[in-house]
Amino acid sequence: MTDRKQPGVAFWATVVVVVVILYPLAYGPWWYARGKWGGNSRVVRMSRYLFVPVEFAGRSCPELLTEPYARYCLWCYDHGAYKD
Repeated sequence: MTDRKQPGVAFWATVVVVVVILYPLAYGPWWYARGKWGGNSRVVRMSRYLFVPVEFAGRSCPELLTEPYARYCLWCYDHGAYKD
């Protein structure tokens, strides 16, 4: 039998980068798409549950932390993360 190695530091560093950095940054473009496609779009309704933790953190964190993030989301919405 082959002995499989446990996930190493590089794997867990990648997981941290994706979850802590990229996951919240994806909310801005999603928020833009929600406004563009409408709140009742099937894709938007299905993906809404993906970002529930981000919305909860935005409501429960101090304004000092959430204001820059809110500006980022508004920038994505106003300027369009996806140009037509």
